[in-house]
Amino acid sequence: VVYFCGALSAGAPRFKVSVEDQGDSPVKFLGVEVSNFNLFGDAYPDVATGKMALAGAVGATIKADFGGGTELQFAFDTRDGSWGAAVTLSYSSASVDAEILFASASSCMARGTMGRGSVSLKLGGDEDGAGGLRGDGASRLNGTISGVKRCGEHAKLHGKYEFNATV
Repeated sequence: VVYFCGALSAGAPRFKVSVEDQGDSPVKFLGVEVSNFNLFGDAYPDVATGKMALAGAVGATIKADFGGGTELQFAFDTRDGSWGAAVTLSYSSASVDAEILFASASSCMARGTMGRGSVSLKLGGDEDGAGGLRGDGASRLNGTISGVKRCGEHAKLHGKYEFNATV
């Protein structure tokens, strides 16, 4: 935490906060592991109200014992009420690999609100006795999907919705 004392120039923060996991030892509880945690923020004084406004970002990687995991990032600014977020969910097993990404923001952005996903299924092959597949003679079925919802001028130029899928 850093505190800036004395007179501040317009738009300068009064406090800066930074918390970051160095990645050496993730926190694990109830089969869930949290790593790469980060929190960065600034506190801005509002001279008119005497209150503090906050702007910053928080993120982490979360993994579960069942093969799933997620990466989260969230940015915010209470001065103007804006925010942005991105979430990636993933799952991996002997026969399935899947990932879904979703990103959005409070304001109309050129890239729009977007999502995408992919899946890879291992088909056939011999059972390895543990419920998974060794891959001997196995085939793979791969698929992807993506989509975007645009707004404002971007929607007029490129269309409001766009979806793509492949198998």
